[in-house]
Amino acid sequence: SLERRAMSHAGVYRDSRDDNATEVPYPEAFAQDEAVGAQGAKTQWRNALELAMKSNKSQIWSKWFQLATVRPDGSPANRTVVFRGFVEGSDSLYIVTDSRSKKIGEIASNPWAEIAWYFTISREQFRIRGKLQVVGPSFVAAASDHPNLASLRVSAWQEMSHGARNGFAWPQPGDAPPAPAEVFSNAFASPTIPPDTFSIVVMEPTDIDHLILKGTPQKRTLHTKSDSGSTWLSTLCNP
Repeated sequence: SLERRAMSHAGVYRDSRDDNATEVPYPEAFAQDEAVGAQGAKTQWRNALELAMKSNKSQIWSKWFQLATVRPDGSPANRTVVFRGFVEGSDSLYIVTDSRSKKIGEIASNPWAEIAWYFTISREQFRIRGKLQVVGPSFVAAASDHPNLASLRVSAWQEMSHGARNGFAWPQPGDAPPAPAEVFSNAFASPTIPPDTFSIVVMEPTDIDHLILKGTPQKRTLHTKSDSGSTWLSTLCNP
């Protein structure tokens, strides 16, 4: 895939497939990406995010990000989660969660959320805003949904480690006092069939704020999805 990243010292984009590529000034690079995006290729922000993940893959925490939701009373809720991948054929990201967790109710009350994802090696941050959708045991796909979400839930379950799967057979999260230790150590979940306690949460991004902290000045790009959902507008702004 086309990989580009901001060159913090020069205010340009470089096509990283070619070490001898000509550096392209920002405005021209943005115009090219708009045209490519219209032809169905990966979006500019998706290319930047995938390159950041590749550049930081030596650090296990590079797959962790903070997901902020809104409680029914309007107060914020935040937690660290693990990026599991993109929904095939889209720019939507997904994570896994316990169906009994409080975030399920929060999403039902208000599906809007924001991701804060910082990469320590490349020193860049992605703030990704969008709507969340829970795909659980009773999920029924609507006409507007991605067609493979139910099967994605099953494959996500089967790809998890034995220990991680067994965690979904633990007692109710948040209950007090805690259950005896042997209840946790003896918990077992099927390696093939996800239990009712297992869900995936899908975010469909609508806005991305990408900040590269290296260099002076820093480079900040805002990516906004059009109302029709068919195109993205990328705008450079002050950091």
